[in-house]
Amino acid sequence: MKKLLILTGTLVALSVPAMAKDITVLDANGDGSVTLEEFSAAYPSLENVEQVFTTADTDTDGILSQEEIVAAYEAHLFPEME
Repeated sequence: MKKLLILTGTLVALSVPAMAKDITVLDANGDGSVTLEEFSAAYPSLENVEQVFTTADTDTDGILSQEEIVAAYEAHLFPEME
């Protein structure tokens, strides 16, 4: 059981840098949040881009925070990067 917990923790830790890289790609100006314009630029052929953005923007402030982006990735709300 202890080995399984260690393995699981290692796999989670290794997946975080890959997710952080995607967040950086979405955040074009590097300000730590993603606007609808940045999100639309990252997914130019996504037909329901505003709906996906609005669903991910759980605090409805008009920007996606790092936490909202991580949650959206974990929920498989965002498609693969184009």
